Amino acid sequence: MVSIWSEVLQLDKDSISTNESFFVMGGDSIKAVKLMSKVNKHFNINIKLAELFEMNKISQLADHVMIIKQIKISANDLDEVVELKL
Repeated sequence: MVSIWSEVLQLDKDSISTNESFFVMGGDSIKAVKLMSKVNKHFNINIKLAELFEMNKISQLADHVMIIKQIKISANDLDEVVELKL
């Protein structure tokens, strides 16, 4: 996640804080669109841009991504269990 933020914000990875707002670190609406596109592609998820405004710190967004990934894994496991019972 730090690598993605670093790339989008054009900042050195060492200057990216996991507890600092994306917008305080220099993010704007155009960069936010780029960020969410890269995050969604990298993690194979679909987080809406509006969610970045609510979770604008890496720590918050990373937690959200983990929850989404866990839900996707659980849903896939459930599908596999259903398929096995058929």
